[in-house]
Amino acid sequence: MRNGAMMGPSPHRAAPPCHLPALRRPEIRRETQSGDQMELEDAPAQIELHEIYEGCPEDLGILDVFNALGTDDNISIVDFRAEAAHNVGHPKMAELLDPQVGSVELSPEAWLEILSAILMSRGGVLLFTEEGRLSALPPALVRSLTLFFGIRRLWVVQYSLFALAYPFLAIPSLPADGGECIGVYPSAIFDDMFLCGSYPPSQWDIIRELGISHVLNCTPDVENFFEGPPGHRRGAAALATATRTPGGPARIPEGGIQYRRVPVLDAYGQDLAQHLPDVFLFLQEALAASGRVLFHCVAGQSRSPSVAAACLMVRLGWTLRASLTHLARCRPGVRAAVFVEQLQALEAALADPGSGWGRAFVEMFSDQRARNAHRRPLGWEPAMGSWMLAPAPAPASTPASTPASTPATIPTATTQAPAATVPSSSADAETFGGPS
Repeated sequence: MRNGAMMGPSPHRAAPPCHLPALRRPEIRRETQSGDQMELEDAPAQIELHEIYEGCPEDLGILDVFNALGTDDNISIVDFRAEAAHNVGHPKMAELLDPQVGSVELSPEAWLEILSAILMSRGGVLLFTEEGRLSALPPALVRSLTLFFGIRRLWVVQYSLFALAYPFLAIPSLPADGGECIGVYPSAIFDDMFLCGSYPPSQWDIIRELGISHVLNCTPDVENFFEGPPGHRRGAAALATATRTPGGPARIPEGGIQYRRVPVLDAYGQDLAQHLPDVFLFLQEALAASGRVLFHCVAGQSRSPSVAAACLMVRLGWTLRASLTHLARCRPGVRAAVFVEQLQALEAALADPGSGWGRAFVEMFSDQRARNAHRRPLGWEPAMGSWMLAPAPAPASTPASTPASTPATIPTATTQAPAATVPSSSADAETFGGPS
């Protein structure tokens, strides 16, 4: 089973992102070899199509690709490049589909026979190519994938971009034992931010490959596995010799992994808000050092996603709705109900120009907001409007008895279970559950 998600640096900047138009599946029929009529299996009315290449409009699409690669067992991985290039390096678990097969004009039905032998599922396909462009694919191949197979999602990914971002997942031909597997990686939620449960933080290979430098432990009792100077704990001796591969993970600090604990339980009545100022300072410290931050709790579903949502709002200026929509796309199963009222209060403070508390952190991350202003949350549809926090209008006048800038405080935990909803699409909203 593939589990977790992988992430790498975003090696490009892009224009304001936009979605590719959805491809609608017409009602068609095909002939079997015996000549009998056979109706196609039901397929979605719309198919998500994504092109991921250097400079592409979908700037955060690389996260979507590798979260799908790691977490979705209903995804097929296909390397549509020449066999010689595949043998030099290819994505783990990828089936080879040599473009030379299509050098002769093939029909969609012929492609269907070829694809049937290599596709493991119809949920989605990651198709790695040299260009990462849909227009470079044989039209009959695209037609066979989208019409006959009825897949829901299709990513066309530039392999060189993948290999640059995730060198530890780009491997030469089959290993000596003839097997390949993808490990249990965290979910990538931004170029330098990851989210997971309690297992990945205990695995030194994962910490090393992703270049994690800072860990936010959102539990009162899970161990900080590699805390302390190099050599302090098992596996940590490698910190002293950790090096950066070209395009790979950032170097881990010589002083070791930096930890910060947010000791809250996954239960209503817990005060997450009191820890957020320290969390934001820790995040700023990591970014200033060009580090990478791992958010984790036990399951990676409630506490750490709530803290991560707060960091996305502060760092990027996203709304709470946009932050939770993005997290739900990156890590399906995320819940926010337990701490949502405290997150709503944070959102209000960040949008209030009269809030001394909110304004201080807005100013702290102003460069981050400016640098990433064009980057749209994954799963965000145009019909949802703006994903950026709009500052509340300043009052026309301030009474003499009221300070012009009253520091805002984030309300502490409530004992009532809030009714929190986060959109799963432009038309529907998905209710996020409470503690598990």
